[in-house]
Amino acid sequence: MTARGLSKDLIIKEAMGIAEKDGATAVTMATLARRLAIKPPSLYNHFKSLDEIKKAVAITALNEFLHWLEESMVNNVSGKEAIHALSKAYVSFAQEHPGKYDCSFLAPNPLDQEVQTAGEGIVQLTMKTLSDFALDEVEKVHMVRGLRSLLHGLVDLERRSGFQLSVNLEESRKVVVETYVSGLEKFD
Repeated sequence: MTARGLSKDLIIKEAMGIAEKDGATAVTMATLARRLAIKPPSLYNHFKSLDEIKKAVAITALNEFLHWLEESMVNNVSGKEAIHALSKAYVSFAQEHPGKYDCSFLAPNPLDQEVQTAGEGIVQLTMKTLSDFALDEVEKVHMVRGLRSLLHGLVDLERRSGFQLSVNLEESRKVVVETYVSGLEKFD
């Protein structure tokens, strides 16, 4: 490949591929240049820095993650079923696309407005799953944070081999989410 065929989209795609294969921390200028068969300075014609690449990759990963979660909701499920569908999709995305999942947290500045906007879609979709419960807006924020923390914790512990008992993880996810839903039902 010549530097002439290089584009931002191609660089992002390659960075995502590196993350999927070798982990998000493997995304470096040197690795990207090697994989694209170019010299590292050619990357600077499209991005000012590695941080800018990581930001673009994080936004792309967040958008793909959101799309994956939205697909889990295509049957217009609601209430308890919506929370179970979303949580199952959350865990399956992280299991099937660990590099992309990690990239969704890769932004050098998570408070960057573009990164915030990309992540907001996931928050809003999660809020929507709570709309059948008698929660005010502040309670919804607490419950979104709780659900995302619960699911991220399951994913992270599984990836770190933190679950060594012979009990099926998917069954654990169902039980834990059902317990979470039982708590939500108390707001009614």
